[in-house]
Amino acid sequence: EFLINLKIPIEMTRNIFHLSFISTVVQILIKFTIVRCDIISIIEEPIFPTKPFIIPLAKFFKDEVPSWSPGKGRSYIDLTQLKLLSVCDASLSKSASYISGGACSKVNVDVIMFEAPTDKPWKSFWEDEQYCCLEGMDCPSKNSVIIPSALPGVFKRRVEVGPGIPSVLFSGEDEISHHDIKVSGLFIVIIALCDTTDTKPVILNGQIDSIDPYGYLPAEQFGNLPFYFALSCMYAIVGVTWLILCLWYSTELMPLQIWISAVLMIGALETSLLFLRYINWNDMGYPATALTFLGGFFGVAKRALSRILVQLVCLGYGVVRPSLGEEMGRVLYLGFAYFVLSSLYTIMSSATSATNTGQVDPAHDFVALVSFFLAVVDTTFYIWIFTSINNLIVSLASRQQGVKYLLYKNFRAVLFSLLFFTCLWALYSSVVFLKDTSGSNFNWRERWTVDALWELIYFCIFVAIAILWAPSKNAQRYAHSMELAQLDDDSEWQSVQSAIELTNNQSNGSHGDGVTSHVVGGPTLASGGEDDRELDSEYGGRLHDEKDPFQGTGALDPLMAISKKA
Repeated sequence: EFLINLKIPIEMTRNIFHLSFISTVVQILIKFTIVRCDIISIIEEPIFPTKPFIIPLAKFFKDEVPSWSPGKGRSYIDLTQLKLLSVCDASLSKSASYISGGACSKVNVDVIMFEAPTDKPWKSFWEDEQYCCLEGMDCPSKNSVIIPSALPGVFKRRVEVGPGIPSVLFSGEDEISHHDIKVSGLFIVIIALCDTTDTKPVILNGQIDSIDPYGYLPAEQFGNLPFYFALSCMYAIVGVTWLILCLWYSTELMPLQIWISAVLMIGALETSLLFLRYINWNDMGYPATALTFLGGFFGVAKRALSRILVQLVCLGYGVVRPSLGEEMGRVLYLGFAYFVLSSLYTIMSSATSATNTGQVDPAHDFVALVSFFLAVVDTTFYIWIFTSINNLIVSLASRQQGVKYLLYKNFRAVLFSLLFFTCLWALYSSVVFLKDTSGSNFNWRERWTVDALWELIYFCIFVAIAILWAPSKNAQRYAHSMELAQLDDDSEWQSVQSAIELTNNQSNGSHGDGVTSHVVGGPTLASGGEDDRELDSEYGGRLHDEKDPFQGTGALDPLMAISKKA
């Protein structure tokens, strides 16, 4: 009876967990649909007194960009489908949540549009971002929006909203309702309720149509369209070349090359999906949810697998060590932690960046927390990667594995190049975003280049790794063999050899002739003696391990690799 009674709350808990999981997935899909687009749907958006609704719209003139379908050379901002309604309107589904403290009254709503100047941030024209002229302020028109005298070319319209008044629809007769773009720039639309005779908000409904000469893709995103097309083509060229090499040397493939193939495939899928997403966005006016979700998923998976791949390389997997034993589990667990945290960060940052009202989003605190843990995981990867590669290079030099030593030394140079270009990228992105003073969108033309430059750096580094570990006719025998070699012209190699010789001489002086020393270039390293077994134990066993699940077949079985002890 006790077990029966215990089973009931367990089942209830399980059902609640399933419902919560489904709800979370649905919310994630909804979050991915909330992105900046040029058909901006506004559903019952409340505009509270003295808290304006602000919409920045970057626009191109037809002379600066191609004239594709559906734009066909047109560039305009259209507000004719926007409606302003009283909060007491019976047709609103959420009106009851805003009605309190008596009946609704008539209020005046101001709508202004202007082109942001390029010499100073547009928000600086309003002191302390105070957009409304209220009682007690030194301004000409009380209870109305402030129009700075130094700001040229401002279009203004005032509409009356209240109970019994039909929903206000912007007509197409004036410049503010349908504005044709004569010059490229950033245009700002501000809808402000400065009339404080009623504390209740007004409701904004409808959509804003904003089209550029090439289509509906936002102007600040246009550069991504040709970029991801070019990047998809480059991934296709590398992918075809890699596939030909893998088929040609199929019997000599190493497990490490299978990991490279997986990262290459996911990277190609991600760039192709993102290119299709921008094509669909340009045609339809909003990004497809499925393409957005899949592109984000494969992007996160690519970054996680790339870190796992680099860590495996730095640990010598497949070339120096046939298996990693328990370290394989640690690498995979750390990669999974990065995947989860990066997924959360991508979802939440996409959602919180979609707000146009300028109000503080409480989700920013959660994004900051996730980004902190993501930085901890990333830092752990970086420290582990550089520590492992340095230790591996020193160990290879001490074992006189000259060819492998040069391979990993070149790979370390690739990692240092990545570190250098990452610093340059961070500096460039800082310069770009510093131009965005107080959210004024000064950098709308260059903003797309920040992510694009990082994708280009990643692609170049990945190609360098693929070249270093490209399939060859002697890959299996090269990976699982010992060699006797010297690199007399390499300073790091010579320093390690000198240290070994000095240590061996001291050991011989202390213990006599009973201990065999590893003299530089001597034959004892490949003799299979006791010292060799001690050196091999450092790398998880003999270089040729018949029980390793990855050897010979090229099969990929992470569970067996985790359970396989060194």
